[in-house]
Amino acid sequence: MTGRSFTEGHRAATPLELFFDLIFVIAIASAASNLHHELAAHHTLNGIIAFFMAFFSIWWAWMNFTWFASAYDTDDTPFRLTTFLLMFGALIFAVGVNDISLGNSRPYVPVFGFVIMRIAMSIHWLRAAKEHPENKKTNLRYALGIIFAQLCWVAWLFIPKDLALWAFLVFMLIELSVPLYAEGKKLATNWHPHHIAERYGLLTIIVLGEGLLGTANTISGLLKDETHWSAAAFPLGLAAASLIFALWWTYFELPWGRVLEEKRNRKVGFLFGYSHFLVFASLAAVGSSLELIADTTQQHFNPNEVTEHPVTPLFAITALSLSIGIYLITTSILRILLIDHSKYNWLALFTSVLVAAIPIFMVSLGLEIIWALVFSVVGILIYISFCNWTKCNVYK
Repeated sequence: MTGRSFTEGHRAATPLELFFDLIFVIAIASAASNLHHELAAHHTLNGIIAFFMAFFSIWWAWMNFTWFASAYDTDDTPFRLTTFLLMFGALIFAVGVNDISLGNSRPYVPVFGFVIMRIAMSIHWLRAAKEHPENKKTNLRYALGIIFAQLCWVAWLFIPKDLALWAFLVFMLIELSVPLYAEGKKLATNWHPHHIAERYGLLTIIVLGEGLLGTANTISGLLKDETHWSAAAFPLGLAAASLIFALWWTYFELPWGRVLEEKRNRKVGFLFGYSHFLVFASLAAVGSSLELIADTTQQHFNPNEVTEHPVTPLFAITALSLSIGIYLITTSILRILLIDHSKYNWLALFTSVLVAAIPIFMVSLGLEIIWALVFSVVGILIYISFCNWTKCNVYK
C-alpha cells in the first residue's frame, strides 16, 4: 500500500467499490423515505434536521472511503476484509438510520454502525502509514483524527437531549476538520481526478434513483382508475421522469474528471469534495419531494379517502422546488469557482433561482401542480442551454 499514481491511465471504479456503493443505496433510501414521512406528517423541522444528520453521516463515511481508495486501493485481501468491516457498519447504520431524530436522544444503533465504519477507515489509514513511510505523517493524522472523532460520537449518546443538535454540529465540524488537518498546507494524498469524478458520478446516479422511485410512486396510486390514468398518471409521470432526466443531464454535461485534472490542488479537492454534500442531499430530497407530489395528487383525485395529514399542492411543490434550487445553485457555483467566471455560468446561477421560485409562485396563484412540474423541466432545459460544455469549455 504505497500509494497509486494520480496520472495512472484508464483508472476506473473496482467491483469492490461498486459493491460498497450498494450498501449505501439502502442507507440513502431509508433516509429519503424517513424525510418523506416526516414532511407528510407536517413534522417539517424535525424531518429536515433528521435528514441532514442522517445524510451527513452516510455521505461522510462514503466520501472518506472513496478518497482513500482513490489513493491507496490495493484490492488485496487485507484491503477487502477491512472494507467489508466498513460495509458491515454501513448496513447497521442503514438499519437504524430512522432512529436519528430530535425526538430520539439515544440512537444507539446508527451511532454503533457509524463508529464501526469509521474505525474500519482508521485501520485503512494505519496500514497506509505503516506501508507508505513517505506519507506516514499524513496517514497517521487521518487515523488518529478519526479515532478521536469516534470518541466524540460515543460521548454524544450521553449528551442531554436539548444539547444533542448543537453537539452534533460541533462533532460534525471535528469530522470535517480531520482531512483539512491531515493534508496540511499541501495536497498529500494521491487521489486520481478521473477516478474521483467517476465515483462521484456513480453516487449521483444512486441519489437520482431515489427520484425515479418517487416518480414510480407518483403514478402507481393513480393506475387503478382509467380516468386517473389519462388525466393525471401519464402526464404527471412523464413530467416527473423528464425532471429526473433533466437533472441527470445537468450534472453529466460537464467532464468533471477533466476539471479536476486541470486544477488538481488542495483548494479544488476540498471544494469539490465537500460541496457535493449539497448536491447529493438535494437530489435525494427530490425523490422525497416527488413522493409528496404523489400524496397531494392522490388526495386530489380521491377526495373521499380520509387522510390524517393532507399534503397541499403548495407544500409539495415548495419542497420539490427548494430541493431542485439547492442542487442547481450548488452546481452553478461549482462551475463559476472551478471552471470560469463567464457570463454563461453567472446566467446559469440566475436561472437556478428562477427555476426554484417560479413553480412555487405558479401553484400559489392556483395553477395545477402539473404545470409547475412542466415549468421546472423547461427551466432546467433552459439552464442546460445557457451553460453546456460547448459554451463553457475553457480548455479548448
